[in-house]
Amino acid sequence: MRPLLLSTLPGIEEATVIEVKRIHPLTATEKIGEGKILVENFPLEKVGSLRTILCASSVLGIRSLEVLSPRTIRKAIREILRENSGFEFLEVSLKGLVTDRGFSEKYLEVIAAREVKRVWKIKCNSRASARLRVELYGKRVCVSLDFKRNIFRRSYYVWKHLASLNPALASSAVLLAGVEANSNIYDPFSGSGTIPIEAHFLTKGVECIGSDINVECVRGALVNAAEAGVKVVFFTADFRKTPIRSCDYLITDPPRGKRLRVSNLRKLFEDIFRISEQIVRRRLVLITPYVRLATGVTSSFKLTKMWSTRVSGSKIRILIYDI
Repeated sequence: MRPLLLSTLPGIEEATVIEVKRIHPLTATEKIGEGKILVENFPLEKVGSLRTILCASSVLGIRSLEVLSPRTIRKAIREILRENSGFEFLEVSLKGLVTDRGFSEKYLEVIAAREVKRVWKIKCNSRASARLRVELYGKRVCVSLDFKRNIFRRSYYVWKHLASLNPALASSAVLLAGVEANSNIYDPFSGSGTIPIEAHFLTKGVECIGSDINVECVRGALVNAAEAGVKVVFFTADFRKTPIRSCDYLITDPPRGKRLRVSNLRKLFEDIFRISEQIVRRRLVLITPYVRLATGVTSSFKLTKMWSTRVSGSKIRILIYDI
């Protein structure tokens, strides 16, 4: 069984490790770069069920270099390709990645393309369906072949919200929050329903509830839940007047965007904490870029953990508050 290279959102790799260990406890994991986790002894048929990853690659080989130079990198790539010469591709696309600034990704791709042509006798084409990844982590060269791309794209996502939450981020927040079996979660800004739907897949027996002030969002969330084949309760409500009287976990991605003024955002977070103090029994989880506004609110909650990641170029924080 080949090792796998899992790509996830940078900064919250711990969520993927938690998920992998839940599915297969004997799997060995190692973070080798930002958003990159090397796993061994993980069943291939289970990769598609991972909800916190973006894509997965089968590792063809890894080499540790004593000296980092174009010559040693070229030699390492050549050795790995020779050990894996049984593939029958007509062409491959290449994707290079360099974690340190001392080497150019474009130059790495040029070196790799020459070795692919030399060893495998095929050309590199950016439109080819087979993708070869050549990545440099410090002094380690890793060559892998994609076999699962865009895993974060959900087939259930029929009704789309203009400011939709990345499902991998939603799943990561649920796992990092430590949601326990047979508990319940509530999202008062559910939008297209991503957080409650993802939570349903991740934790056994969890009751998932979502609400939104926009009736169209609620209708869309119900459509998405039906498409996903999960039972989630969605209803229309202003979160300040929510009928929910108690929940174990409140996990939400509060409204954000240029249309919201700072004064409105400050009041929004104050209201979130005020309502949460009344109904949350265990933990409050916020997914937001407005960390100063969130942490500036005085409440009975204690900020216990904070993760930082980037999604589509935006810096997002996951804030975990305990009672």
